[in-house]
This record gives sequence, structure tokens and C-alpha cells, in this order.
Amino acid sequence: MKEETKTYKIVTFSCRGDRYETIKGETEGIRLFDWIHENAPVPVREVTRIASQILTNLLHRELSGSNIMRGYCNPFMFVIGGDGTVSLIDLSDQSNLALGRKIQTKAVMRCFYPPDTGEYGEETSELYGFARTIQFIMAANEKAGSSMSGKDTRRWQLFLDNCAGEGLRRIRDFEHAGKVLKRIGDCGATTQNDNAAGKPAKDERSSVRFLRLAICSAAVLFLVLSFKTGIDGMEQMREQYDMRYTQMFERIVQLETQVESLEERQKAESSHTR
Repeated sequence: MKEETKTYKIVTFSCRGDRYETIKGETEGIRLFDWIHENAPVPVREVTRIASQILTNLLHRELSGSNIMRGYCNPFMFVIGGDGTVSLIDLSDQSNLALGRKIQTKAVMRCFYPPDTGEYGEETSELYGFARTIQFIMAANEKAGSSMSGKDTRRWQLFLDNCAGEGLRRIRDFEHAGKVLKRIGDCGATTQNDNAAGKPAKDERSSVRFLRLAICSAAVLFLVLSFKTGIDGMEQMREQYDMRYTQMFERIVQLETQVESLEERQKAESSHTR
């Protein structure tokens, strides 16, 4: 069943100098949750655009100091207008109070809110919800029979795991997430352009890969040789240290022997004098 377009109260953000201000308005559109179900499979380029606009809304909400549902991010909180713009629903407005209560139900919280481990703050909780929202789009795409390339899948999975705080390089702020997302979008655009052009530069790409492999191999060899040289140098230093320590120890023994002989001689002379 196709979801009807509705009028939603939304909040947008305006930058004046160093300050961001919250501006309340309204738009005709569909909630992101319903839009995903109706439009799956969503092209990768469109997923990137939606993800970027969600991050922008979250960042501007933080910079403006707005308290509207801070700490939360899920597909029920956003609306997509007729022009494709993703906007944050004003959940403080009376017309959206029921939606605000729905967002805080156990079912939604379990899917889009991080576990209560004490490791998540307000911003990292929103990043966790952002990651789960994009994963929700990916799951809808897969259910609709669409799949990304292996490279795109790995890029997105790594990025979303890091946003959710489950990867090796945890992403802790919106600006960092936006920069990583831009790189993912650039890589995806390059791949799509190559496919559209019939990949005419396949030999060139192979040459580049071979050159990179050669450079990496040379770098590894250099490191190994440097490491071996360092080990050999350390071994020589240790041998020199052992030799010097042995010489010092032998010298100390000689001195002690001389002192003992001198003391015995003094005792003998003293007793003879008596």
C-alpha cells in the first residue's frame, strides 16, 4: 500500500556567522521509514545522499543547541520531501507528539538505540542510530533483491560498524563521519563512472595496481632489512657491552686482590714492630 504524502512540521537550521539557529516550518513528504519500503531497492548513490543529509541534520541540531529528541536517530524522525530533501521532524510540535512517543517504545529503542553499557554519550548514541538507520535501508534493498558490489559492501559495513562503535576505528563525531562518507561516495562514483564507460582503462588500472604492489613490496623489504640491521646493530652493542662489563669486573677483582694483599702486609708489619 502506497503511503500518502502528508504535511509534517519540521525543523531546519540556518547559520548566521558562528551561530546556528533552529527554524520551524513544514513540508509535504513521506516519513523516511515508509519511503524506504516504497522505494527499495534504493540505488547506492541515493543511499549516500540520504546518509549525508541525515548527518548534516544531526550536526546542525547539535551546533544549534536544539534539544528536540537529542540522543536519538532513527528512520521515524525524518521526512523526505517531494524534492528529495531529508528533513528532521519537529517532534516537539503538538501534531507529532504521538510519533515522539512511538519513537521511545521498546521495539524502536531496541533497534535504533545503543545498549546501555555506559560507553555511549549523546552524540555517539545518535551515530549508533544513524548506522542502524542506514543498515535498515541496506536490509530493505537486499529484501527487494538488490545487492551492492563486494567493494561497496565492505566499505559501507566498515563505515557503519565504526559509527555504531563496533569497529576497530570508532567514529565519535558527525564531522568525522561526514568526511568518511564523502570518501565512500567518491569511490562509489568512480566505480559507477568506470562501469558506464565500459571500463576502457582496465589495463591502466592493472598497471597502477602492479605499481602499488611493487612499491608495497619494496617498502616491506626495506623495513625487513632495516629491522634486521637494527637487530644486528643491537647484537653488536650487546656484545661490546658484555666485553666492557667483563673487563670492568676483572679490573675490580684485581683491585680488591691488591687491597687485600696490602692490608695483610700492613698487619704483618704491625705485628713485627710489636
